[in-house]
Amino acid sequence: MEIHEYLTLDTGTGSISCRECGNHIANAEENYKKHCAMAIDLLTEIGPGFESPAELLDSDHDVQFRRFYCPNCAVLIDHEIARAEDPILHDIELDLHSL
Repeated sequence: MEIHEYLTLDTGTGSISCRECGNHIANAEENYKKHCAMAIDLLTEIGPGFESPAELLDSDHDVQFRRFYCPNCAVLIDHEIARAEDPILHDIELDLHSL
């Protein structure tokens, strides 16, 4: 079952895998991003024309551009912008019992 452009879920085993290479990344109950390879870059790496959210935040906070990759094939799975002290966003929470 496709749950994301680059992620699939095996509803029988509860395994989240990379759609590109089939590598198991995490169990459905987990935040898959915590099992990905992560790169942390400056916001300037996003590209020209991007308005920095740092202007909207207190100047006391460092803002990061986080990219999450499959640890096997290195396909870019997701990204997020967050304050350095913020935990990794758990944005996909699956309820296997409802599927």
